Formats: sequence, structure tokens, C-alpha cells
Amino acid sequence: MEDRRAYFCAHGAVSADLSHEDDGSAPLDPADAERIYARAVAGTVTAVEAVALRRTCCSRWHACPPRTPWWFLDAPTSILRWREAVTEIVGLSRTSGFIDDTRALCSIPARHDMARRVDAGFLAGLVAAHRLDEREAADAAVDLVVGRPAEVFRLDRS
Repeated sequence: MEDRRAYFCAHGAVSADLSHEDDGSAPLDPADAERIYARAVAGTVTAVEAVALRRTCCSRWHACPPRTPWWFLDAPTSILRWREAVTEIVGLSRTSGFIDDTRALCSIPARHDMARRVDAGFLAGLVAAHRLDEREAADAAVDLVVGRPAEVFRLDRS
């Protein structure tokens, strides 16, 4: 499984979106995991084997890199606290922009609008405190929406 993740990374993958039916986590013997994984790739895995493999994958998340930006925050005040704390330490250019992990597709425009308003309010506060001028804040606002996500997720903007 780690080899497969390395394969995807070698071919440009920078993130994954996984969801699960339950929060079960139970490691399989490595040989069993490899056997079931091979059956999954071949399309011959049973439903019981698929659950066992998924639970094994869940048991391995501790080995995933801890580079995930803020995730699963929907509350504007919480997002603002995150923005204030993180920006103070790493600046604006070391973040990824708004990451939306919802499957509630109809909510995406409202969530992105909310995130942009929170960031705009944060930037306005920096202008009011004379820490940025208006041009820098406007440039930062565009970068948070366009530049940062394109760079972090290696999106071609041409």
C-alpha cells in the first residue's frame, strides 16, 4: 500500500480524498493485506475483504505525513482564529488556501464565500493595523484564492 501511494506521488498526486462507512481500524497481517490488496486491484476482492483492507488502511494513518492544512472547520470564528495563529508564525504564503472536503456539493459556493470573507476581514485588519498596505492586502487576497492552491496542488494555470 505504501508502494502504491509512492506510485501516485511519483505521478503528481498531492492529496487524497478518502471516506469510510465506519471508523473501524484493525491491522491485518502484512501478507494478508498484500493478498487482499492484490485482489482489490484485480477487481476480485469480496465485500468482507474490502472492509478488512479499509480498516487496515485506517490503522496506518499514523504513518501519513502530518502536513494537512486545517480541515473540517466550518465555523467562521474558528477559521479566523486559525488564520491569525498560523499567519503569525508562517505568513500567508506558507498556507494552501481554502481546502473544502465536503461532499455536500450544494454548500461549496457558500463555504468558499465564507472562507474568502474571513480572509478578507483578516487582511483588512492587517491594513487597519498598518501591517500591510491596501495593495499588499489585495494581492494577498488573490494569492490565497488562486496562487496558493495552484502551487500547493501543482495546478497548471496556463
